[in-house]
Amino acid sequence: MKRLFVFGIGGTGSRVVEALVYLLAAGVHLRNETGDPVELIPILLDTDASNRDTLDCVAALELYQSLHVQCASPGHDGFFATSIQSLASLSDNPSGEISKSFRLSYQGVENVTFRQFIGFDQISDPRTKYLLQALYSDENMNDKLTGGFLGNPNIGAVVLSGFKDTADFKLFATSFAPGDRIFVINSIFGGTGAAGLPWLQKALRSQEQNTGAANAIRNAAIGAVTVLPYFKLQDDENSRIDSNVFITKTKAALSYYHQHIRLNALYYLADTLQTTYANHESGENQSNAAHLIELLGALAVFNFARIPDKELKDTSLYHEFAIESDSEVLDFSSLGPKTSGVFARQLTQLQILALLNRGHLNQSTHQPWARENGFNASFFNSPEYSSVGKFLNNYFSVWIQQLANNRRGFAPFDLSTKPHDMTRLRNDHPLDRHWFVPRLSAENLDMQANGFKKINDGNSGSGKRFSRLWWHATDAMYRQVYKDYQE
Repeated sequence: MKRLFVFGIGGTGSRVVEALVYLLAAGVHLRNETGDPVELIPILLDTDASNRDTLDCVAALELYQSLHVQCASPGHDGFFATSIQSLASLSDNPSGEISKSFRLSYQGVENVTFRQFIGFDQISDPRTKYLLQALYSDENMNDKLTGGFLGNPNIGAVVLSGFKDTADFKLFATSFAPGDRIFVINSIFGGTGAAGLPWLQKALRSQEQNTGAANAIRNAAIGAVTVLPYFKLQDDENSRIDSNVFITKTKAALSYYHQHIRLNALYYLADTLQTTYANHESGENQSNAAHLIELLGALAVFNFARIPDKELKDTSLYHEFAIESDSEVLDFSSLGPKTSGVFARQLTQLQILALLNRGHLNQSTHQPWARENGFNASFFNSPEYSSVGKFLNNYFSVWIQQLANNRRGFAPFDLSTKPHDMTRLRNDHPLDRHWFVPRLSAENLDMQANGFKKINDGNSGSGKRFSRLWWHATDAMYRQVYKDYQE
């Protein structure tokens, strides 16, 4: 199986990867040009050790990974079907220096200032010191690297250059194989993200790189989604991050990218309708709500995976994205049929399952679909099912809610919908009613599930059998009541 190594750099990189997790959970296919499945290897790169966005992304990845094992049926479409592996899993004997998490480990930046990191006080040549003092302010020099780069890509470029010497990066280089691909996610208006892409391109494509499968990496198809400003921060005289200079930083970075970034495919995303977040420099409080731009960034990953090799050879493709209308709140119809066709059906199926999970499924043990497949009270009280419920309630549903409430909002679903009547589930496609009977409801979904009777995948009362049954039932129900995005 071919693999796609996805580097998520900084907070924006983590939020895009998290959006990717929810699309994969819904059953959106990560496949190559021939339709074969692609394995995802996410690598998160962020020196801000306590960045809440990155920590949330790691938690979502770890929960997805366990649900893939519990619920996915090899060789079949369905919820949690795509394999996600950590970098450490590629090693037969990972050392203590290799991160066991999805986050790339970088020793030497904990509670260290930039001054200490570059060994400024140990430099004997005064001319070198004068040059560094001209390039970096005293404030820059005294910044703790544990909190990230605080919007300073000139610091990030120096610190990140050391990543190529880490055990994690060496494992990536030795694990890479011809036919694998690389995708990078970064923002261009901050510190970590803006510095990350140029550094990573150099580390991947440099002729001086000779670790592991260096030649295969140099010749690999590499894509990236670069995110331009799509939010603002509150003015705060105590914060060193000022969103009023985001555009200036973006222009400077774009000028550099134009001259020096040479990738096979580059996707640009931005939004002029911007929400304003609280100004937190780093740490636990840096937790932005999910945004449409991050969803579109995740969709770029699927697009890149499917581009034929011949179209990426010796060329650079550039992509942008436009919406049908400049509205404050969008739905599936706003993104166009080609884009929504990638994920609308599957996302609707997972939203239906999330609704059924709110008190309907565990009260339906008398139904034939439950009796035939071993879904009794013990199953619904089991740790296995609790993990499914945790993902649906605490991760996926929260993400959907945040997408809808952000500015610009993406609200494909009416979040007031109840399981007994889902006719208004999709905001762009409300359904009619037949003689006062809702066409899409928990009752009708029970009937669909009963039609499949006993599922052969997995053991009786297993997560695999549950996931398979409700993938079939929601898919059949969707195709019966909706006539769009049938794929």
